[in-house]
Amino acid sequence: MDGYPVVEDLLTLLEDGVRCAVDANELTLELASEWTSMLTRLRHLATRQDAERLLQVGVTLWNTAIGLPATNRVEHELAVRLRHLAADCMAMGSGALAGISAKYDIDHATLLKFYASSVLSGCGRCPVSGNLVDRAEEFARLTGVDSTTSDVMHAKSLFDLYVAKAEVTWESGSLAGALQCIRLACSLIRILPLETDYLAALLHNFGFLLYEAGKFAEAEEWLMGSIDLRSGARAGMCDPSKLALTRRLLGTCYSYIDRFEDSERWSSNPSDETSPDFKVLDRELLAAYEVVQDPIGSFLLMKSAIDGARDDVEVRARKHFSHANLSTNEAVIALSLLRETGHLALAADHVNGVLNTVGTKPTEVVEISPICFEILVDAGRLTEACNLLHQVFESLQEQSCEKMQLQRWVNIAIRAGARLSLAQNYCGGLELFRSLIEVAGDDLLRTTGDHERSLRLLAASVALKAAEELSSVKRVPSSEWDQAIKFSDLNTSVLLARDANDTEASVLSMKSSLLTRDVLSFGKALDNLCRSERDPSSFLCSFAVDAWQAGLEDAFLQCVRGIFEGEVQNLNSWATEGFLGSLLVASVSIEYERLTASMATDRNSFQPLESLLQKGADLLRTRGLKPMFHSLDEEQQEVAILVDICWNLAIGADERELLQECEVFFELCLVYSGARRTTLSSLRTCFLASVFLCSSLLRMMGRPSSINDSICSRAIDAANEVRRQIDLLSEFCNVKDVALYMETWVSLSVRLACLMKDEQALESIIDEVLRKFSPEPHFVVKLAASVMGWSEQSDTAQSSFRRSAMTLATECFQASIDLYLASLISSSTENDNSQILESVAAAYRELLMVVVSLHDASGMDEFRGAQSLASRYPETFPAIEMRWLACFAWERARYHELGQNYREAKEWMEEVRRVIQISPRRAGLAGAMSEVEAFLNRNNLSPANS
Repeated sequence: MDGYPVVEDLLTLLEDGVRCAVDANELTLELASEWTSMLTRLRHLATRQDAERLLQVGVTLWNTAIGLPATNRVEHELAVRLRHLAADCMAMGSGALAGISAKYDIDHATLLKFYASSVLSGCGRCPVSGNLVDRAEEFARLTGVDSTTSDVMHAKSLFDLYVAKAEVTWESGSLAGALQCIRLACSLIRILPLETDYLAALLHNFGFLLYEAGKFAEAEEWLMGSIDLRSGARAGMCDPSKLALTRRLLGTCYSYIDRFEDSERWSSNPSDETSPDFKVLDRELLAAYEVVQDPIGSFLLMKSAIDGARDDVEVRARKHFSHANLSTNEAVIALSLLRETGHLALAADHVNGVLNTVGTKPTEVVEISPICFEILVDAGRLTEACNLLHQVFESLQEQSCEKMQLQRWVNIAIRAGARLSLAQNYCGGLELFRSLIEVAGDDLLRTTGDHERSLRLLAASVALKAAEELSSVKRVPSSEWDQAIKFSDLNTSVLLARDANDTEASVLSMKSSLLTRDVLSFGKALDNLCRSERDPSSFLCSFAVDAWQAGLEDAFLQCVRGIFEGEVQNLNSWATEGFLGSLLVASVSIEYERLTASMATDRNSFQPLESLLQKGADLLRTRGLKPMFHSLDEEQQEVAILVDICWNLAIGADERELLQECEVFFELCLVYSGARRTTLSSLRTCFLASVFLCSSLLRMMGRPSSINDSICSRAIDAANEVRRQIDLLSEFCNVKDVALYMETWVSLSVRLACLMKDEQALESIIDEVLRKFSPEPHFVVKLAASVMGWSEQSDTAQSSFRRSAMTLATECFQASIDLYLASLISSSTENDNSQILESVAAAYRELLMVVVSLHDASGMDEFRGAQSLASRYPETFPAIEMRWLACFAWERARYHELGQNYREAKEWMEEVRRVIQISPRRAGLAGAMSEVEAFLNRNNLSPANS
């Protein structure tokens, strides 16, 4: 038969195996699986004898299985599998015998009982439970038994089946299916009243599982089913305490889903309630507490009153805390509930009672005291909180507590103090921290490491806030203020003694110094802050404002210097718009007033202002005008203040011959002026600043000991800046004004070229003026005079540069004469002619002086040009200039006579005679003609002898 044993062999193997295992008490899950496999291969039983044998095997397995221990999961599963196997053997054997056995009376009802009992024993936790349920339901159908039966045995079998199926269905996740099975089981209670407590407990357990899973609404129906069963049970058949516990659990579920009222189920008020707003959960909890008067029940009643906003919270709280057997956890949970729901005063009222009844041992004091301490602090009962703190530390010391316990209490105190600080109860926080540090001691706190630092920082901060609060309250003893300050200084000094660069401690020390107006201590703390690794700018910002408001100018200036000494990118990260500009103006104004009042004349007196203004200029270049000042109006006003101060400082330095400082402040004036909105006024300020800056540099170049490449380079840049400002001004000014500005630039440029002895630069300037600018003749005269004057100061008379400069000067004078003559032709009035003739005569005079000084030209051509002009305008040519021309020619004649250059002497003397002849009366030289003749005769140079 395909290699399988025959039925007889399988049955024999099964019989022998079961008998041997039962006799030897060596039943295992492996044997149960093997026997199940054998039974599966028994397709049919050939004879009634085989059926009786199989039935015998089933009975043996059943009797053995119901007597097996089930102390663990393996033993339990073995018992279930053996029952299952036994029921299957009896079912197969009974079926083959058609219910007629010579030894056993086993029918469908009996098999139903066996299967129902097997599946109930499995309780859904065995892998074969589902199969057992199916077989049991199969025999229930064959038997024709349902929930309407009146037979007790059948009812018990169905009851077991329904309960077992409910558990199997529950395990599969079908709550509705499980509930339906339970309802079928409930319908059998009328026949099986003794099963009431069992079924009620099962409903309670299912409800509790849902409660633990957070399914409070789903738990209601199960718990209500349990309550209904126990409430309707016969007297003496239900344990009242179990009913109370179920009602308590139902009330708790109601509280979680805010289910306070249920008018359909509870239509009337109970006798112990008078309020029309009856609460369902409260009824359940009260009913439970009447039976089980324990702390859990009283806690739930208190919570119910709080959730329902009842007015008997205080009464229920008193009842809860009065329990003699109240545990530490029950006390902590109740106090936490009152605290979290806003009943702080009520919680604080019960703290002492809890400590006296619950915290009688040192370990209990340490466990329950944190919540008590925090409640007392939050309720404002700080004296009691501090007393508790002393008790706790005494207990900790008695127990030789571990470091962790101490750190825990330091953290608790820090949190409590922080809450007081947030509530702006700084004096309370001061009292708390003072008590903690006093009772703990420095040595004990030091063992907590960073926890001590956090504590001392917060304590110092709260103490300073308390000092500020006390200073604003009238009639507060000064000793309280002093004690607050000293307490803050004590804590910061401890931290700074360990780490002088502690940023937070330095900040608190600075705040204390501001309150006490101790500028010296403020400066020391500021130095510590600036040496710390963190960027101090953000702290200094706040301190600068505080110092300014307190009127501490020195402290304010220290903060501003600290801010401006930081990196620009760090300032960009926190400085608000307009803040830096306000700081700069305020600090510069203070320093300027001090400098003015001191009347100091040394170079060092300018240094503080120079550094502040220089830093402000750097920020202006990097940040721009807009971020530094709040608005356009303030921008113009505040920058104008800085410009005025820079200007005045530059003038003051110039008066003191501090040329280097003069240069710096004029340059700063130029920077601040250039940053303003472009207007004619701001452009003129910039122009003047650039002019004075260039002038200062030129003056320094005039000192041989000061001149160097750097100064020369800066002077060139300054001159170019003057020219740039003129280009900007040309868009706003008329031609006449621009010409005046150009005269200034030309004068500065000529001076610069002369100081640098730069012939090419000087020639380029003159060429630009004469060829490109179409200058007025008087401007060209000034140009020539500048060239003569600055070249004379910068070099010796015989140098090549001096001679080149003088040559360029003659070109300028000649150009001015040409311009004058051109304007003379176009003039329309005699008065205009007279003024022009005066100017051109003066130009000729200067030209002749320069030409004669060069020694390589006689000047005769230039002189005859002037003499020819006088001849054309004998009545309007200036008489004094005629006399000067005559004198000049006379001197030249005498000069050549002494040098025995008689021909040149005669030529110049004849020019004298011609000048006199133009208008002897106007020139006042009529009497001089005889002297001319005498000169010519004396040297045998008269016309007759020539």
